[in-house]
Amino acid sequence: MGAFHEAKRDLELSLVIVPNNTRALTNLGRIAWLRGDCSDAIGLWRQASGQGDSAAVFELFRLGEYSTVSPDLRISLAKMAYQHAGELAQHQNGTAAYPWYQRAFELAPRVNSALALADLNTKVGDASKNMTLWQRITNTLPALDSEYWWATAEIYVLNDEPKLAAIAFERGASMTSDPYTYWMRAGQAWQNDQNWEQATAAYTRAHTTQPDQIWPYMSLGTLNRRQNRLQDALAWFIMARDLDLQKPDPYYYIGETQYLMGNLAVARQNLEQSLNIYPDYPGSKYNLALIYYREGNHGMADAWLVAAIENTPGYKVLAQRWMTLGDWRLEWRNCTGAREAFTHVQAITPNDPIINQRMQTLTRICGS
Repeated sequence: MGAFHEAKRDLELSLVIVPNNTRALTNLGRIAWLRGDCSDAIGLWRQASGQGDSAAVFELFRLGEYSTVSPDLRISLAKMAYQHAGELAQHQNGTAAYPWYQRAFELAPRVNSALALADLNTKVGDASKNMTLWQRITNTLPALDSEYWWATAEIYVLNDEPKLAAIAFERGASMTSDPYTYWMRAGQAWQNDQNWEQATAAYTRAHTTQPDQIWPYMSLGTLNRRQNRLQDALAWFIMARDLDLQKPDPYYYIGETQYLMGNLAVARQNLEQSLNIYPDYPGSKYNLALIYYREGNHGMADAWLVAAIENTPGYKVLAQRWMTLGDWRLEWRNCTGAREAFTHVQAITPNDPIINQRMQTLTRICGS
């Protein structure tokens, strides 16, 4: 009803009768807030929360005022904030999710909220903040906590020290009851260090901890492919596919590996299946374009490469694919199409000497 004066009087009378009525203090804080007396409201909520009223704690939590909240409550509230942020992020609302992830991290600096914040920072081009997140965790948690070692590993990753990162991830894996992701990240770090033996061992440990996951198989396949052991890579990708026939990733990697082995028909079949499951799967359309180009089917090669370009994130890869399309069209003496493709490259990388050379070649072959 908005009768704040009368409500305030009744609540004050209640406190005269029962001085330790913390809910009355919380509601007095709400009245002060609605009347615009924000500092008074926060003071009353702090008083009530100090006496154990959970409603007052929640009011402070909503405002980001939780310096006096007990450690146990901070953890509970951090979980609540993280869950709410996840719900917002699921609806592709990263802007709305960010402050709630931040609130979860401020309440209890942990890896899950730090990873979410780091991902959002990177997406908006503000990755410079990420080091501070991991340093905050290492400054807060003891070295007996597995997440201390995860954060330590992330710092090594940011400093481009993959070997030390791998060792830190493995140290964390030895301390947690759920070491799967630690072993996976250790494998990635060893792989970046080009230590294939240690990477294989880490991915194998990950598989041992969760044998129903396809990603250790996928990682072992990728590891073998990087070493040009294509037959071994293919065997791992097939095992991943057989473990979950509804995941597009194994089909894509089987297709790409078969392409590298020269088995174009089998490659095309698997790439098309990856697109049947996920129509915009990254790389599948591009690899289909490469297959049709090798087979001499100019029309299909052109169409699939254009489709791949439409789904290509990142300016560097986008410029490379436009360049490839321009080269193909120039080879096919499609002068208008080649000029269009090269013009797109020029718009992305205007001062690149390679595209300037291509334009000169185009003029020499096709005229101005």
